[in-house]
Amino acid sequence: MTAASNHLSVGAEELAQIGLFGGMPQSALQHFANELSLVQLKDGDVLFREGDSGRELYVVLTGAVDVVRTRRGQAVPVGQVGAGRWFGEGCVLAVQPRSATVAASGPVELLRLGASDLNALYRRDAKAYSLLVLNMARDLGRELRTLREQMLQSSGDGDGDEPSGSR
Repeated sequence: MTAASNHLSVGAEELAQIGLFGGMPQSALQHFANELSLVQLKDGDVLFREGDSGRELYVVLTGAVDVVRTRRGQAVPVGQVGAGRWFGEGCVLAVQPRSATVAASGPVELLRLGASDLNALYRRDAKAYSLLVLNMARDLGRELRTLREQMLQSSGDGDGDEPSGSR
């Protein structure tokens, strides 16, 4: 990765507008604004590769990143993550290797939030920590529901409604 990294150039007010930080107290937002690192990438810079270890998630502040997975030796585009969204939470929550390669699609500014930052938040403010993890879980739940609906629609099994009694 050929990234510049420095302290954050956004304030607590801007962080409050990002879903990951929704509902968090001003004190926690201000702490993040003061302490977290900003990562700047140029077009084509690779942040990490599929299979790499990692203990950080990233929030896109400006620009977008491309997400690519390798299948049968071929690069398969999975999607793009733009401003206000985040990625990499699987490495933080499940302690698993990176599931995809992520590269800048033009100039990008990212906020780096590591497992050590989350542990420090937990020790300092358990309620704020709980809100952050709940926001991650809600987003993962929405993604899972969307994927489930897409799978049901592509398999021709109806309109995407789940059978009664399923999760």
